[in-house]
Amino acid sequence: MPLSSTAKPTAAITGATSEAARRGWATNSARMRSGAEPLVSGLAKIPGATVHQALRALIRGLNPPVLADHGLVAAIEDYAGRFLIPVTVDLKLPERLPRKLETTMYYLINEAMTNIAKHSGAETAAVHGRYHSDLLVLDIKDDGRGGLDPAGSGVTGLADRVTALDGRMRVSSPSGGPTLLHVEVPCRFA
Repeated sequence: MPLSSTAKPTAAITGATSEAARRGWATNSARMRSGAEPLVSGLAKIPGATVHQALRALIRGLNPPVLADHGLVAAIEDYAGRFLIPVTVDLKLPERLPRKLETTMYYLINEAMTNIAKHSGAETAAVHGRYHSDLLVLDIKDDGRGGLDPAGSGVTGLADRVTALDGRMRVSSPSGGPTLLHVEVPCRFA
C-alpha cells in the first residue's frame, strides 16, 4: 500500500512526527470518522443490550472460544447445534489438530455450511471426518437440489483454503442433489 503523499517514510517507521505526517494523520483520521458516522448513528438507535449481544456474537463467530478451548470436534458440534437445518456431526480425531489446520478446517466447514443454508434448499446436512494415514478426510454433504457450480466463488473460496494447506478437494453435485464436498489435507500430529 503506498504511503500518503503527505507522510514521510521515516515518520511511519520511526514514529517521528513531522508537520506533514501530522497533517496526513489528521486527514485520514477525519476520513475514518466521517465514514463511521452512519454506523455510529445506526448503533445509537439500537438498545445497548442488543448491540452488546450482536458484538459478542460477531466476536464469537470470528474466534469461537469453544474452538480455542475444546478443539474442532466440539466447535463443529456447537455450530451444528445452532444451525438453521439439522446437521449430523460425525468427527472422530485421535487428538486435537495442529492449530493452523484446526482453525482453517473450522472456517472451511463453517463456510460450506453457510453455502448449504443459502443456496441448496437442503432439509438436512452432515459433516463426517476421520484421520487416516497422515490425512484429515472430511465429507460435507446435504440433501439439497444439487447443481452446484464448481467455478462459483463459494466453491473456489473453499478450494483456496484447502490448497493453502496442500490438500485437495472434490465436489459432486448432480442436478437434483445431493451435494458432497470431499476434502483431504495432510495432517501430522506433533
